[in-house]
Amino acid sequence: MKPNTVDPDASRENPSIQPRRSRRFRLVVLVVIVVVVCFGGWWAMIPPSGEPSYNGQPLSYWAQQTEPDPAGNPYRPVRLTAESTAAVRAIGTNAIPTLLQWMSTPDGRLRVEVLQQVEDNSIPYRARLLLASIFLKSYQPGSAILAFRVLIDGATNAIPALAQMLHSPLDSRSAARVLCAIGPDGAAALTNEFMKINDGTTRANIILQLEHEITPELEHHFAVFLAERLANENYNGVLAAACRTLGTLTNSTDVAVPALVHALERKHQNLFPIMALKQFGPAAISAVGPIQDALTDSNPYVRTNAALALIAIQGPGPVENKDPR
Repeated sequence: MKPNTVDPDASRENPSIQPRRSRRFRLVVLVVIVVVVCFGGWWAMIPPSGEPSYNGQPLSYWAQQTEPDPAGNPYRPVRLTAESTAAVRAIGTNAIPTLLQWMSTPDGRLRVEVLQQVEDNSIPYRARLLLASIFLKSYQPGSAILAFRVLIDGATNAIPALAQMLHSPLDSRSAARVLCAIGPDGAAALTNEFMKINDGTTRANIILQLEHEITPELEHHFAVFLAERLANENYNGVLAAACRTLGTLTNSTDVAVPALVHALERKHQNLFPIMALKQFGPAAISAVGPIQDALTDSNPYVRTNAALALIAIQGPGPVENKDPR
């Protein structure tokens, strides 16, 4: 009987027999990958140099301590805790450079492309989690917005930088929200800078952010601004966004309703003014005539929403013209 021996050439014929050198190489590669991942995680977690702190914790720590917002606004589901609010206010104006850094997308085509994919949810969820820890280290607009809302004193110092961010497609939405949070001075800066923005999509996205951020003290200011957009804009995306946002300003019917009626009478993009006017109910009685004209529109969505708007304005029952004109 032949003794049990291993043919030295057997590994060439049998893939299950791996040479020691191959196993050692794979082990080295695995160790390198683990080291790189650990270093990347450590690098992503440490605060940027120069980040201010309070009671031994960096600003990024305080800006992530949140609690449910009792106001019930679905677009503002959380707010900073009372302790974090006190910490951010204690840091004061020293927080502004770091907050602006969090909101600003750094230059670089690869980074901008990755951020755009993350913003648009164009990549799988798990991949977004990984990229969030690697690429988004200095891009935390959500935390910056929460901090700016409670900063109060000195936040106006950030207005010039925020106004410039309005021109960036990636940064414009967050910048608009912060300018609203700052108050009347921020709102004035937003409306003054708006017409300098060349990209129509960016302008439309800014207006859509206003729907979630306009406070009662800012409502009339933005009602006038949006009415002017309806009268002077030709870009359909901006017109649609302005109508939608005006429809939420139900405490400014004296400005919003005439502007929406005028937009409807222009026979251009009828659907959006009609949907907005429906939100005002009986306060939009002056719009009944133009809305009734839309009942014969060639677009079935326009006809359906016109009927629903008339019900909201006039109440259920046969449609009748209550237009005081």
